Amino acid sequence: MILALLLLAACAVPAPILDNPAGADPRPSDPASPPPAAGPEGEKLYQVLYATEMGTAAHASGQRVRILAWLSAMQFDAAQLAGLAELAADVQRRDAAMTFARAELDAREVARLGPIYAALEARLAAPAPMTEEESGAFAARIEAARTELYRGADPRAAHYAGVNALLGAARPWMTSITEVQRDRLAASRFFLGRRIGPFVNPGDYGALVGTMWDGGDFGSLRATVRPTDESHLDIGGLWSIETMKAGPDRHVGGLQAEAILVMALLEPEMLPAIALRQAGEHAELTTTAASATTAPPAPATTP
Repeated sequence: MILALLLLAACAVPAPILDNPAGADPRPSDPASPPPAAGPEGEKLYQVLYATEMGTAAHASGQRVRILAWLSAMQFDAAQLAGLAELAADVQRRDAAMTFARAELDAREVARLGPIYAALEARLAAPAPMTEEESGAFAARIEAARTELYRGADPRAAHYAGVNALLGAARPWMTSITEVQRDRLAASRFFLGRRIGPFVNPGDYGALVGTMWDGGDFGSLRATVRPTDESHLDIGGLWSIETMKAGPDRHVGGLQAEAILVMALLEPEMLPAIALRQAGEHAELTTTAASATTAPPAPATTP
């Protein structure tokens, strides 16, 4: 949303410039000033956090904060939170196994296909065009190498099966939470901006979410004027336009919600953030219980 507003501001043409003659110097006489804050107190916390960080270590710290904000908004109970932690550990183990299998396959592909590609690279770098006979010979070598490499198992099918298993692993936990919580799961995009942000990976975002802001549709910006009384942690407000531009059949749900959940669980800071949330809830329960046991007895009443 912040970037969209910046883009809109960049497209605005001040009225005085329209009156300047063609030969006038278009540069303003006064230095540009920053836009005013959204409110008298400055920008809201959720907007500041959503802007994310550039560095790796700072981003990790920010991710824990964003995930904790999401966990707070989701209002999971202790059992749901424990189940989420178990699911995150399971999904990350499955993903690590898939990554290891792909690395092993990569090593075999390099050993078998590498020499062929090196020869083809050298031949294509030569000024003389390749003949049909040479091209056919290279095609036959690559085809034979792949047949040998993938004998008995199609790696693409195996990868698809692994991804499907990840989604299947998330399904039981999805059914254990409330319908309201399932509707809120898409708000995990609050900390997934680097992977499926509308401006970072717009194609992936559109394919997964199903709705996107059209960069040329400034009417969508006018339709989503931010309320003056919004909360500092109203992370769901970032996607308020989805309920306006898409009918109920296009809201995030089903496989889309499962895919978003899996991507959220694959975040390296997910498990540390859940542990922090659980520790905070445990400390609060302990404090409450201690206060109840040490409270002074009520004064006796005189009959």
